[in-house]
Amino acid sequence: MNIDTSLSMPIFLVWRKLFILFGCCLSLMAGLAQNQQVNYSEAWAKIDSLIDQKGLTQSALTEVNKLYVLAKKNNNEVQLVKALIYRMDLEEKQEDNSIQKEVVLLEKEISTASITARSILTSMLAETYHQYLNRHRFQLYNRTTTIDYTHQDIATWSIRDFQTKIS
Repeated sequence: MNIDTSLSMPIFLVWRKLFILFGCCLSLMAGLAQNQQVNYSEAWAKIDSLIDQKGLTQSALTEVNKLYVLAKKNNNEVQLVKALIYRMDLEEKQEDNSIQKEVVLLEKEISTASITARSILTSMLAETYHQYLNRHRFQLYNRTTTIDYTHQDIATWSIRDFQTKIS
């Protein structure tokens, strides 16, 4: 009987240690997941501070790009869409012709996004086309419609091309 009890006792201790280790791992993962959310909040607060209080749009854009990469890596589409909105806004403030870059970026994201994010990004893309159309309408009225050409550069589109894409 001494042999049986001595063997069963260490197995019980091993199971107990494994249970405690498993509990610690779960706690650690929950803490990391919660920290990740806090990091997004802190990062957005920092970005808003850079934009609103200090006027440092280039520094803010660098931070937004870091969050964009992090959100893409973590497959966090809410933060990804928010980062895209900030990125587009900041690039528009820095560059005159950023709309073409925005279109390329949005089309790329639409191709890989989930259904929900795709709907939001498609709406953003249509709004971007609409903004471009409104800004360049006077140039587009005199443009003739061409046949059999690729529609890759929106600077060469006609009003009909924009209307087709927007609707």
